[in-house]
Amino acid sequence: MAPKPKWSETDAKGLTWIYNYVKSLPGYADARKEDFMYKYNKKLLGIISKSTTWSDGSKQRAYFTVAKWLSINHKNRKIIDTYKERGFALKEQREMEEGENVLDAKEIENMKPRSYFLEILSKIDESKLKTRVEHMKYLLLSLLVKQPPVRTSFYSSAQIVTTQSAIKDDENYIWLRKSGSNHKVDYVVNVDKVSGSRAFSDYGDSFIEVNDPELIKIIYESHKKYPRKYLIEEKKNSGVSDPTILKWLRDITSVKGLTVDMMRSSYITDFYEKNKTFGKRKELASKMRHSVMTASRNYLKVEDTPMDIRFEKLEKENADLKIENAKLKNELDHYKETEDAKEKRRKRVNIIYTANVKKIEPKASTIRKYDLKKDDKVKYY
Repeated sequence: MAPKPKWSETDAKGLTWIYNYVKSLPGYADARKEDFMYKYNKKLLGIISKSTTWSDGSKQRAYFTVAKWLSINHKNRKIIDTYKERGFALKEQREMEEGENVLDAKEIENMKPRSYFLEILSKIDESKLKTRVEHMKYLLLSLLVKQPPVRTSFYSSAQIVTTQSAIKDDENYIWLRKSGSNHKVDYVVNVDKVSGSRAFSDYGDSFIEVNDPELIKIIYESHKKYPRKYLIEEKKNSGVSDPTILKWLRDITSVKGLTVDMMRSSYITDFYEKNKTFGKRKELASKMRHSVMTASRNYLKVEDTPMDIRFEKLEKENADLKIENAKLKNELDHYKETEDAKEKRRKRVNIIYTANVKKIEPKASTIRKYDLKKDDKVKYY
């Protein structure tokens, strides 16, 4: 007899995510979290497949989450097999597509080289960031650029600890530790998609040391400035959600479709250009909690668009930008002319008032500049 599947915290988050989506749809506003799975478990099949906002990866996750919930709570439902089959079909399809190693349309639009993000960081003066959220966005980007990025769930769940005894094996941490006079930092990734995987235990470890001295300094100064429980927080001692991590990443980079997976790809692509040996790549894979094969197949990206097509596209974008720039310049010039005219009229009125009421005669140059006319009979301008 097969063991009953275990419902994890990740599964619970997935279910909440599905519920929020269902409730946002027309006709499902009355959905309640406590019973929507009982009420709509058959309709969910169509809701997931017809979604235009979810990627194939999101749909795959939704299929498996519903299948697991039903296996625990309604194990005799025949529809469970349908959910599993659709999940596995999408899994195989995505693995085949990822194996091609080519940027898809979304990645072409939103992927940026690591140098792009380093440039953003170089222009930020942390001391001038006024709010906790602004600081957290800066810290998040630093973590994703200066250290091999791990998965989103780590950044949203990691707690800050200063002693090894505080570390439990079912939670994620960032461990601030001292070795003599040196400050050191470790990621402790106990819970993610490969946790407990027999295959991963051959090449991965839960403890990942941070090697970038500047990032270590940023982390320690961040904790000093904002003493807190979690690595990333919006409110003191309260963790953030994965969607918040994604929103903040897009805010600080101004890339509306950016994802943490794209940041992982960006880091790997940059690293592979500079490090050609298998040993170095295996070391990086361990820090990112996947295999070298996974890195090469899923994250190392190339653009399959022919050079002449890409060049033609860039030329068109450049021409469009020139047109837009000229349009904005004309609008600005018109605005300046309008403002200058208003100011000139205002000064002319003031000069006439001063001459007629206060009897202060304007200079000849002022009379010429503002085209003043004096009525000789009434002696007024």
